[in-house]
Amino acid sequence: MYYQLFSQFIRFGLVGVVATFAHVGTLAFLVELLNFPPIPASTLGFILAVVVSYILNHRFTFKAQGAHSVYFPRYLLVCIVGLSLNTGIMYLTVQVLEWWYLAGQLCALTVVPVSNFTLNRFWTFKNTCGTKSENGTKIK
Repeated sequence: MYYQLFSQFIRFGLVGVVATFAHVGTLAFLVELLNFPPIPASTLGFILAVVVSYILNHRFTFKAQGAHSVYFPRYLLVCIVGLSLNTGIMYLTVQVLEWWYLAGQLCALTVVPVSNFTLNRFWTFKNTCGTKSENGTKIK
């Protein structure tokens, strides 16, 4: 069971890397090649990253089966929670504690992915996670 949890967390991290490349790649493409303003370009990149990460987490990380009409709204809510948590940690560390902004972001990067993984595993994709092992046998 711990192997499955660790394996899912590693896949979740890999999906995060792919989504980050989608976000930054879209941003750079739109700004550098199509002369988009950076903020709308980053917004479009973020939207693409959410869609890419949802699809990959749905299929690759959690191997979910079921309606996207249930999973996707939950996934979006988890993304909003993650963004809010990131913003709160940044505010606390940078504005209140007066830390260097990258130290604050590093702090957020240690909390937000774990929070997002936990919420996605036990809520977003609840019906599929932890009920079967990798080979399809039931886990008690």
